[in-house]
Amino acid sequence: MTDNDSVLPRDSAMDSGPRDSAMDSGPRDSAMDSGRMDAARQQASEVKDHAVEAGGDVAETAKQAAGDVIDETKAQAKSVMRQTQEELKAQAEAQQRRVADGLHSVSAQFSQMANQSEEGGMAVDAVRQAAERTDSIASWLDQRDPGSLVDEVRRYARRKPGTFIAAAAVAGVLVGRLTRSVASDSSESSSAGGER
Repeated sequence: MTDNDSVLPRDSAMDSGPRDSAMDSGPRDSAMDSGRMDAARQQASEVKDHAVEAGGDVAETAKQAAGDVIDETKAQAKSVMRQTQEELKAQAEAQQRRVADGLHSVSAQFSQMANQSEEGGMAVDAVRQAAERTDSIASWLDQRDPGSLVDEVRRYARRKPGTFIAAAAVAGVLVGRLTRSVASDSSESSSAGGER
């Protein structure tokens, strides 16, 4: 063998040795990188679509929940309003009954005073008339509910404002005197009870 022959196999051995990986992997690695990027894009698109869908679901759920809260609030407000109206009506009816009972009591006292009087005259007749009118007002109150009573008082006040104001002033004076009388009677009876 010549020196050339021994060199040749070495050259061919060198030719069959490991190649430069950058040169050897060119088209194959580029295809893999492209596939990976496509897969990453696909996954990113799916994640985006899922996020948009989930965001829409959250928005729809929030919208529905807000609607439910509004409906519940309206229902509760109506319930509270109805309950308040019923309570006010019951209180007004109770007050009206108390006033009517008080007027019946005053009428009975006036009648008793007129009947016990031994002398007749204008004063006794005036007391009898007061008893009758007070009793008729009490009966009128008994026959009406608070709503219709307020409506009738308003109509009367519009028709005859001067008379209404005068009647209100007289009623105020009478109520004030009755209140003072009742208060002084109760304080006298409590002090008399304490002295025994």
